[in-house]
Amino acid sequence: MSEGDVDTLLNIMERSSGNVPLSNHTDLYAAIDELTIGDVPWQSFTVHYNSELSDDVGESQPKWMSDVHEVFYRDPHLIVRRMLTNPDFEGSMDYSPYHAFDKDGTHLYKHMMGGDWAWEQATEIARDLKTHGLAFIPIILGSDKTTVSVATGQTDYYPLYLSIGNLYNNLHRSHRGGVTLVGFLAIAQTEKRYRDNPGFRRFRRQLFHTSLTHILSSLCPGMSEPEVVQCADGFHRRVIYGLGPYIADYPEQVLISCIPFTNDFPRADVYELLSPDLLHQIIKGMFKDHLVHWVSMYVRRKHRGAPGKAILDDIDRRIAAAPPFAGLRRFPEGRGFKQWTGDDSKALMKVYLPAIEGYVPNKMLYAIRAFLEFCYIARCNVILESSLTELEDALVQFLEYRTVFQEEGVQDNFSLPRQHAMNHYPDMIRLFGAPNSLCSSITEVKHIKAIKEPWCRSNRNKPLKQILITNQRLDKLTAARINFMQRGMLDRSQLDAQLKVMERVREAFNEQRGKQNAEDPADIVNDSTILAHIELAITSYHKGTVTSVTTYIKQPTFPALVQQFLYYQLLSSGSRPNVDTSDSETLRVRGLPISNKKVSLYTSASSIFFAPSDPCEQIQSTWSWRGGSSRHDVVLVNMGDGGNKDLPMSGYAVARVLLFFSLEHSGDKFPTALVWCACRDEATDCPLQLLLGVVHIDTIFRAVHLLPYFGQEPVQKHLSYTDTFDSFANFYVNKFTDHHSFEIL
Repeated sequence: MSEGDVDTLLNIMERSSGNVPLSNHTDLYAAIDELTIGDVPWQSFTVHYNSELSDDVGESQPKWMSDVHEVFYRDPHLIVRRMLTNPDFEGSMDYSPYHAFDKDGTHLYKHMMGGDWAWEQATEIARDLKTHGLAFIPIILGSDKTTVSVATGQTDYYPLYLSIGNLYNNLHRSHRGGVTLVGFLAIAQTEKRYRDNPGFRRFRRQLFHTSLTHILSSLCPGMSEPEVVQCADGFHRRVIYGLGPYIADYPEQVLISCIPFTNDFPRADVYELLSPDLLHQIIKGMFKDHLVHWVSMYVRRKHRGAPGKAILDDIDRRIAAAPPFAGLRRFPEGRGFKQWTGDDSKALMKVYLPAIEGYVPNKMLYAIRAFLEFCYIARCNVILESSLTELEDALVQFLEYRTVFQEEGVQDNFSLPRQHAMNHYPDMIRLFGAPNSLCSSITEVKHIKAIKEPWCRSNRNKPLKQILITNQRLDKLTAARINFMQRGMLDRSQLDAQLKVMERVREAFNEQRGKQNAEDPADIVNDSTILAHIELAITSYHKGTVTSVTTYIKQPTFPALVQQFLYYQLLSSGSRPNVDTSDSETLRVRGLPISNKKVSLYTSASSIFFAPSDPCEQIQSTWSWRGGSSRHDVVLVNMGDGGNKDLPMSGYAVARVLLFFSLEHSGDKFPTALVWCACRDEATDCPLQLLLGVVHIDTIFRAVHLLPYFGQEPVQKHLSYTDTFDSFANFYVNKFTDHHSFEIL
């Protein structure tokens, strides 16, 4: 909020209540600056070149040799202690290494303290009688240059971030202070003629490592001698610090390892601490910069000139034709834009394979699919030892099939650092846990709150010091909020009121299904054995009788389908008569139930997964999606026959939801869906049949994403993604749409 907006808000508050302790933004900033809670002041030191002038620069001394570089930092020792004592982290922190196993005894990797590296460090610490029994606190560092503007002037900054490995992975990726800005490193500048000068390049490296050594010097005593710290749970512990993994992209990793600053600290090996980087090595590096680029090169080489461009245009149209899905980023113009982000690359992964099928050799498809398998396993929040075996198998397949790019003349060799890094992922996961917690996307996201937004608030005149003050004030406010909540000073009446509303909704839901839950305890939502649970939206958008709804949705067989559904729901177990559901009059004659109460229609349902990735999603079925065309998502329906566990999707049918609705009969409420269901008898291998029917939403497992089989014909130029389901006959079930789909399909 700008200073003017702060003044306006204070004026409004004064006129409405007349009791405002602050008169303007100056008073507000002064009040924040007076806070001592969470205050870690900024410090600075200077670095300059200190050596004899080299002979290769001639008589004129380069500017970089006389420049004085100022480095700003905060005491990392105080920051680490503040993290350890933060009560907001209670229950989200490990104080000792451990090995975790699932119910089958399979080793699983998630948080850093559950990895082998922390275990080995604790073992080494325990061998020394002086440090035996101490809690190990690994220090995670991350640095990455960022640009805040393309305008003139120096707009590049070199922030340094810090966290501790004891925190759970989700805290590293949240905005709760799990990753903190600890310093701004200096960026050495020189004239163009000296940029490749060996002396200047050596000075830049030394500037970086010298700065890191000085910034971290306050932690050095605590790496050899124990220190007593009050932790988030209120207990005091004797702790010892140590350098942990360093978050960086490949150029930064080269810089870190060339002159190891870790030599100045005990138990630190920089070559062991270079963490895997999913964003720059796998997502943007391997996929976008290598595989997608190589496919385009292959098409241009195979079909030179206009035919090749036409194929690339058709691939873009195929990508744009992907049907909508929860969380799926669309590409209205295909890949034809310049500013790519990591999220764009992850979104393209989900729809890329069917888009290039038919235009590239099958071996190329196999290579990309093997890479996607590798990528999705590596990106999981929880990785089992069995998953690491699958990861290694996917890597072997990728290395085997990628030779097609060499055979087709697209790539001369594969001596590429980002591809070589894939070989180390299994070992790095065993050492440090899931790579999600050590990805450079963490620092990329942190740039926004710590650098770019404060820069936008500055007056652009020497903005760095203004950025420092803004970050210090934000940290004070965060610490004050946590402190006030711990002391009960904040009014939580509004939050409590909302929680009570949610509790009443939950109790009403449980009451409606209490009888069913009592008879079948396995249906209780919080049972960890249940893979997913579906609930209709809270608010309906239309109510009417079965007859009026039939007219509304233009489905004349709707009454008969409802009767058939009620018949099978209410009939007790035993032999069931052969019912002809095509004639509603026949159903009435045979005494099948009819619902006379109003039917409630809904636009969506929520699917809650009991899985470590992608915990929920929305399933849409509406006649107008965001003011445009209709949207009817596709789901997996449990057919109740168990299926073959060795076959993906066995026992499930793919169905498109035409309508979510609920109806009442004899005091019971049935949440249901009208679906087009694609059914096939696996025993007889009969042809696929499309059947219209009503199903209970408990039979819906989750939504699935379908991608068309495009065949040999080009996609129509003006095809809308909303018409994709009606324009193609065959579809692939997309297992790469999210992590939960990848885990189950």
